[in-house]
Formats: sequence, structure tokens, C-alpha cells
Amino acid sequence: HLIAQHGLGSLCLIGSETGLGDARAALLRHCADASWREAVCKVADAEAVRNRFAQVCRDHAVAGIAFVRGGSDPLSLQIWNDGALLRAFLAQPLPFYTALGHSQELLLADKYADESFATPTDLGAQAGRIAAELATEAAREQRREEEAAKLGERLAQAEQAEARARASAATWRRWAIVLVLALLAGLGLALARLLAT
Repeated sequence: HLIAQHGLGSLCLIGSETGLGDARAALLRHCADASWREAVCKVADAEAVRNRFAQVCRDHAVAGIAFVRGGSDPLSLQIWNDGALLRAFLAQPLPFYTALGHSQELLLADKYADESFATPTDLGAQAGRIAAELATEAAREQRREEEAAKLGERLAQAEQAEARARASAATWRRWAIVLVLALLAGLGLALARLLAT
């Protein structure tokens, strides 16, 4: 919904280099010219995540935020159960998504997120598929608009040709009437002369 409404460029990913790289690689496999915003952050440090989140929220071009975490270090998962951090996320009007990855545990952040993905790769793949579908639909719509514009142009040309033909026919009719009247006048004069003699 976010990508359809605001475009992929309105999504900002906050996360580790590994998580960002995994998500980006999956995105580009599905949509080679797609891009989003990225902010590298130490995902095991609640304060660093909170600060980076606050910084990204100040960017008016961002309409949604996704947190991504690569690797399998269980220690970096603990902050995602931090109630204070979750309250900071929920206090903002922006939707947020999680792709914290490689864990069977349901984290508080996953529970309260607008949508949760199993891994950064899953998030990137789904975003890529959606971006590709939207690009295909936009291309179709553009082709339809171009075809409609060409058809409109052809109709306008046909209407102009018909109007010119009508104007030409009307001109010929006027000349024919003038010619007939002139002939009648000439015949009338000739007849009048004959009668006078």
C-alpha cells in the first residue's frame, strides 16, 4: 500500500550493513532500477536505533520506515522487545515495518509493526515484486494514454478533413447557384430581346 501510494523512494530502511545489503540484493533481483532510502545503524544498540529513527522521521520525503537486521546474533534481537523503543516508534505517525530475520521468536517490534517480514531478503523481494508490478502497470497505462492520444489526433484530423470537404462542397454549390442564376439572367435577356424584335 505504501509503495503504491507514495512510491518506493518514500520508504527508508534502517539497519545493519548486512541487512541492508540482503534487502537491496533481493529488491534488485525483481526490479533492477528500483531504489529506496537507506540509513546504516547499529541494530543492537537501542539508543542508536532511536536516534537514527528520529533523524529519518524528520525527512518529509519519508512515508514509511523498515528496520532490517542481517545475521543470526541473538544479542542484537533483545532491543526489539524494549517497550520504550516501541513507544518511540508508535509515537510517530509513520508506518513501520520489521525484517529482523533469522529468529523464530515473535518480537514486540514484529507484533506492533504495520507488517513484519521473516528476513530482509523477504522484505526486499516483496518490495521488488510490487515495484515491478507497478512499473508494468504504469507502462501499460502510458501505452493506453498514448494510443488514446493518437486516436484522438486521428479523429481530430478526420473531423478537420470532413469540415474542409463540407466547406468545399458548400463553395461549389454557391458557385453552381451563381452560374445557374447568371445563365437564367442571360437567357432572360436574350428572350426579352427576341420578343422586342
